[in-house]
Amino acid sequence: MLELKIGHDDSGLGGMGGLDFAASIVSSLAWPLAAVIIAWFFRSQIGGLLAKVRKLTWGDKVLDFAEKLDEIEESAPMPDAQPEGVGLNANELPDPRLQQLIALSPNAAILDAWRPVELKIQELAKLITSTNPKEIQRQSTGQNIKRIYEMGFIPTGTFQTLRSLLELRNAAAHGRDVEPVDAVRFYNLTQDVMMVMSN
Repeated sequence: MLELKIGHDDSGLGGMGGLDFAASIVSSLAWPLAAVIIAWFFRSQIGGLLAKVRKLTWGDKVLDFAEKLDEIEESAPMPDAQPEGVGLNANELPDPRLQQLIALSPNAAILDAWRPVELKIQELAKLITSTNPKEIQRQSTGQNIKRIYEMGFIPTGTFQTLRSLLELRNAAAHGRDVEPVDAVRFYNLTQDVMMVMSN
């Protein structure tokens, strides 16, 4: 016997036909797809804005280069006599090469300003150890800072300043964008600690 039913099919689609199902999928994807398309059209503008972000937050950690420099400047021990050129703005820096480097890449200027400090730390570490000089170069700068502090070559304030400057140097080395004025401030702080370590 043949039976013909006229009406709704209750076979699992809950009364939803093929067109209703397709319309539901399209409406669910419309806003996310529109957001992706808008972001793609404005990708260069969004990238430019992201490059200007001054504060980076990752979980409970916050890094703002300028704020960290403020903290270091407040707590850094000042040498008895400041060397010529320290505390100047970028247009008055004694080294024209440094001025050009700051204009081209403040991050590179920070790495350049840190290099003499790192060499001085290695030099002091070599004075207090019988270890092979090449071994000193292989050790991290943080380990060498700790070593010269523990042996009394630098005071506590300079030790803390060096560790903070090393942290900022590493942030700059790993792509954290730095403003030119902050690169000048970093340079000035490196000159201060160089003077303390040279006494």
